[in-house]
Amino acid sequence: MDGYAYFNNVSDLSKDDRFSSLLYVASSPNFRFYAGTPLLTRKNVPIGSVFVIDRPRGPPTKFEIEFLGIMAQNVMEYLEMRRESELRKRSE
Repeated sequence: MDGYAYFNNVSDLSKDDRFSSLLYVASSPNFRFYAGTPLLTRKNVPIGSVFVIDRPRGPPTKFEIEFLGIMAQNVMEYLEMRRESELRKRSE
């Protein structure tokens, strides 16, 4: 899994202005950790992300980072196959 974009790791969501007011951070279940990677089209256009949120914990391991990248690639392959299938159906 060489070089898949891993873009964000927030160790305490409650201390980050982008997340601190979110309901699931400010109250139960009080998530604190976030790590994510973008969903990129074949032309490198970001269309979303795959991410995990968790209770307080340490930084993600190399395996966890690689797993996020693999999951993002799997999601994009699925979406691209669905798109191609829909285009074929429309053309028939």
